[in-house]
Amino acid sequence: MEPTRPGSFASRRYSSSKKLPSLIGSYLVPAGRPSIVDTTPEGWKSYTDPESQPYFVNPTLKVVTESNILEAAIREHLELSSTVVQRMAANHHPPIDMEGTELFLEYDISEPGTTRTLYYVADRRTQSVFWVKDLSSTEVIQGDAYSEGHIRKCQGRRIEYWTHVEMFPMHAPYPKEEEHVLKGILTHSRIDGMTCLTSTAVYQPEMCKDFLKILEGNRDDGYKLYCLARIAKDVSLNRLVRHHGQQWARLERTASYQTSTLTPLPWLADRITSLLLFKAHRERLRSLDKLFVDQIVYICYWREFIVQELSEWQEVTLVATVLWTVDMGVLQLIVGNTSDNAAIIKGMAVTSTICGMVSTAISLYLGQKHRKRAKKETADDLTAFLRKEWDPERGFLKLAILHCLPRTFLIWAFVFAGVTTLLLGLDAPGNIVFGSVLAIAFSIWTLFWLTIFRGTQKIRRNWGEIISTVTMPGRQRTTQYWNFVTRSLNSLNRQRG
Repeated sequence: MEPTRPGSFASRRYSSSKKLPSLIGSYLVPAGRPSIVDTTPEGWKSYTDPESQPYFVNPTLKVVTESNILEAAIREHLELSSTVVQRMAANHHPPIDMEGTELFLEYDISEPGTTRTLYYVADRRTQSVFWVKDLSSTEVIQGDAYSEGHIRKCQGRRIEYWTHVEMFPMHAPYPKEEEHVLKGILTHSRIDGMTCLTSTAVYQPEMCKDFLKILEGNRDDGYKLYCLARIAKDVSLNRLVRHHGQQWARLERTASYQTSTLTPLPWLADRITSLLLFKAHRERLRSLDKLFVDQIVYICYWREFIVQELSEWQEVTLVATVLWTVDMGVLQLIVGNTSDNAAIIKGMAVTSTICGMVSTAISLYLGQKHRKRAKKETADDLTAFLRKEWDPERGFLKLAILHCLPRTFLIWAFVFAGVTTLLLGLDAPGNIVFGSVLAIAFSIWTLFWLTIFRGTQKIRRNWGEIISTVTMPGRQRTTQYWNFVTRSLNSLNRQRG
């Protein structure tokens, strides 16, 4: 007898490969009504769950199994195993009460040359699972424990119990009281999700509304129990990660129990990155951090985030494609241009074209990569993806930068396209064109300078001095300006030092 848990069995159940038996081919169809003969052995009942998986129940032995008990050897083995478990429970000190429980048994031959009998006991009274011998929590319980009270709450066992009910719902009595509890939880989750941006609800308000309609159905049968069990399993998992009922319970989805160990970018690298990306990566970095607090992901909020990203990338793809197509036309127009600024115009147009093409390419790549994650990816797949992207030193910085590159390259494409348009409109001698380019270069340098030093209070306080120097005589203006720059740099060095 080897202990297992419902979650472990469910994983094998859905991942195992099955083969069809040999094709019968042509066969005789007798006249009259088809014969409906129950071939289930005496003492056993057969059921089929909502997902089409057959299973068998022995009401006398209180055993449930998916093993093929139509084979006498397997049936006798499981009946003997049931007796062994009952004896182990009675001989345990103190004796284990098996009243109101259901024993799961599985005749396992998944490993060639070996035969195992897997078991666990599902208890309807406590809505948990247990075993008839002492085990380590790492073997059978999902989630970590931080106190005796946390262990007594046994949310990990509740997850396993509802997984069991989800797999075998057709014969079990419908828990009307649990339905009332779930309705209260879903109602609160709906209100919390509608009024709080950092709600810890496992479902979004619209989903809660739909689930409430399902639970309000009239028929309390196995199909409805299947739905209830799946909802209750997700609620139990949510309560487990939120430390429900504990003094340190997580009351906000973005609240973290862990101290950040991330290393920020060097000051100069951060300023340059912010300038080149127009600080677009910072917003995405904050969003990604909120979606993966303590490596816990709420898939509904991730889908909402990634749908917004896909919409933006689709928009960027369209605009960037139009822009670089226009740039290609401009390049065709200036092929024979021999004016003083022809080389500059061509260089700006080529740069705008390259930025637009890069924006389009990255948008298409990200859209193709994440389109599946918008609807079809499971929480486990998403968690594996985010853990792979997470860097112990920088967090999601690389992913945030990658996500903002399409719009960033589009903005730069517009900047160079604007310069190209300006130069094309200047039908003037070369010295005026040179002056215009110099003015644009000075503006970009000023933007860079202000971005680098934007956090310095001394510069912000003395910014009015820059404005006042405009009305001063030439030499005095130059002297005043460089005095201001010198004071600002000295102030910066003192702050950084």
